[in-house]
Amino acid sequence: MTTQFDLIVIGGGPAGSMAAFTAVQAGLSVLVLDKAQFPRVKPCAGGLTIKSLNLLPFSISEIVQSATGTLLMGYKHNHPITYSTNGFVCAFVVRETFDKFLHDKMCAAGAEFCQITSLDAIEATKDGVSIRINGGKLVSCKYVVAADGANSQCRRLLEPKMDFARGFALEGLVPYDMIDHIPQMEFDFGCVDYGYGWL
Repeated sequence: MTTQFDLIVIGGGPAGSMAAFTAVQAGLSVLVLDKAQFPRVKPCAGGLTIKSLNLLPFSISEIVQSATGTLLMGYKHNHPITYSTNGFVCAFVVRETFDKFLHDKMCAAGAEFCQITSLDAIEATKDGVSIRINGGKLVSCKYVVAADGANSQCRRLLEPKMDFARGFALEGLVPYDMIDHIPQMEFDFGCVDYGYGWL
């Protein structure tokens, strides 16, 4: 593996994959680091606004499960309000499939991917940034994009005194043939402290 890049992206989810894809398209050499191998399971509603889909440089129609123009929003399961439009406002994907789709696009564009066991240090150098991975291996770059999510190891390394309360994520996937009708997209706030439930 090459050890010197224009850009290193830490985190290979949608944000990291698209940052890498865009950088490669601009002619940069790019390395993406992630602890996971793709595909991987990721708890998430998988809702993508039509605005976000229009910003993608390619179609993802082959992996879209459904789309809606109706949204229900409520608080503590009390009388949700229905918002509706004639067009679509949101399309739905399974994150495991969506993330693998973007990962494959990124790699096909020319980004290099490395599954790592640990992210140990991030340090500024006179020429850019040095990153220590896997207990000792060094890779370096001019720029870094930290796209490693809510539990960011980059944040822990760069701001070790910063702390915040954490919640939990729990997701269940129910096959369509197990339900008698497809429910509307719904958000319920107040069902868990500092969080929400979704359907």
